[in-house]
Amino acid sequence: MKASVPSLGLFLWWLVVVYVGFTLYGEHHPDEIMQISAFSLQKMGILAAEDMPWEFHEQIRPWFQPSVYYALLRPLVRVWGYVHLPMERLTLLVQVTLVSLAILVYRPILAARDHRARSVSFYRWGLLSIGCMWFVPSMLVRHSSEAFSTLFLALSLGVWYRLAHSNVTRPTGVGLLAGLLAGLAFLSRFQVGIFVAGFWLTWVAALLRRDTTLNASESSQGGASRSAEWLRRATWTFALGVATSLIVGFLLDWWGYGTPVISPWRYFYQNIVLDVASEHGRSPWHAYIVWAIAYSVNPLIWFWLLRASWRSWNDPWYRSLSVGLVAFLGVHMMISHKEARFLFPMILPAALLLRHMFERDVYAEFKLRRWLFAPAYMRAVVVLNLAALLAFSLFFNVRDRRRFELALWKLPKDAVVFTHNDVFGFVDDSFDRQFLPRKKAYSTHFRKPTHIRLIYTKRQHLQSACQEEASGFVLLTGGGSSSGNVPSVNQSYETVSAFPPSWMDPDWRWWSVMRYKLVRCEHFLNALERRGNRFDARWREPG
Repeated sequence: MKASVPSLGLFLWWLVVVYVGFTLYGEHHPDEIMQISAFSLQKMGILAAEDMPWEFHEQIRPWFQPSVYYALLRPLVRVWGYVHLPMERLTLLVQVTLVSLAILVYRPILAARDHRARSVSFYRWGLLSIGCMWFVPSMLVRHSSEAFSTLFLALSLGVWYRLAHSNVTRPTGVGLLAGLLAGLAFLSRFQVGIFVAGFWLTWVAALLRRDTTLNASESSQGGASRSAEWLRRATWTFALGVATSLIVGFLLDWWGYGTPVISPWRYFYQNIVLDVASEHGRSPWHAYIVWAIAYSVNPLIWFWLLRASWRSWNDPWYRSLSVGLVAFLGVHMMISHKEARFLFPMILPAALLLRHMFERDVYAEFKLRRWLFAPAYMRAVVVLNLAALLAFSLFFNVRDRRRFELALWKLPKDAVVFTHNDVFGFVDDSFDRQFLPRKKAYSTHFRKPTHIRLIYTKRQHLQSACQEEASGFVLLTGGGSSSGNVPSVNQSYETVSAFPPSWMDPDWRWWSVMRYKLVRCEHFLNALERRGNRFDARWREPG
């Protein structure tokens, strides 16, 4: 029964990932749309080049991930046209598939660990503190460059681990596969190359020092001493795999941009040499330290990682993880523009180091153990992460304006919706053009539901619009006054859909979310009549 515990835990975690994958809608960051979805749609002819973000024109983004989505969606678009909601679901299924492959790779690794450790609460709570981190499932299934690179890096490290801790006598094929996967992680997000370089150079250093013996605890599980020839083949075939992926990436960029281009260099030149990235915000060097504590809900996380790196240093495998992690973090601390999501690809190397530490420290006694790993503290970390995971999965898989976008997809065919919000940043001749805000620097009109008609107008014209189309709907968003001469989302209506729902605290101003109410025109007019509100009878300007 003990041997089944890792498999059961992985299966439950996989179920959470699948649930999130099927309920999530919208992006965590606009880059997921601007620099991935938009690229594949531009290649399919759905977006014009002038509607693309500046990164497209500067040719700084890789085409590997957009090409995957292009290959998946192009046959469907030819038959049915582009319909955003189901096709976005398909891209999320790519992420779920990669997560499933990673679980298949790591399940034997976890099942092969020391069974004695599993009976110790310290080890069990330690694993739970890693596996229950609340943000991981939702971040992994998004079609972001961070998620894509994280999963390919996970597959690469899993393949290399099984190579280093097995009785494989000819490492050429496995080393090549690990390198190919690491190269694809780089093509998904260039910054991952910092970790891959540190990881690989650590093995090169071990080769030069003829340090070919694994840690004794690992040797007992199949990791025997390796000859210099074995390590040399494994190390250089890994590099060959990375180089092969880079060639593939160059060809894909050529196909995507229509001209030979070295996008990693252009990315480095624009964001580092010209410091364009800093235009999006600057943060102090220690910002990542604070963010890691906040996201892990663990004030001692950095002490845990320091302990894990020190405890694992004698094993070349874990030492390479530590070096890659330190290199990645050090470089990112020196760059002015920082975002918490930039660290996400390092979640697996950090988790592997921590798991190894928990296993080795099961029976270890040291002065700081009571302070670093107090049982009550470890349980609190797990409980807080589980609570955050539950809340986030239930309420925040769909965020802000994406909530009312999703509500629009659920409306019946040919429904007419009047709204004062520029929902999709799109203008055509059928829309109330003069009332729209300034057009965005990039277009998201491809997200528009194809089965309904959206009409944009001012708030004070919504009443007369509904009088002309009584079977339609009104979409109210944002804040605004709850009284006066304009309809507001704060006012009371009988809704078709709304956020926050009625059972939550109606005074939602303390929480930084976008509110919305989707109301039938007849109910909207009845509510206005009860309040005695009268607005301008014209809802379209003349001409």
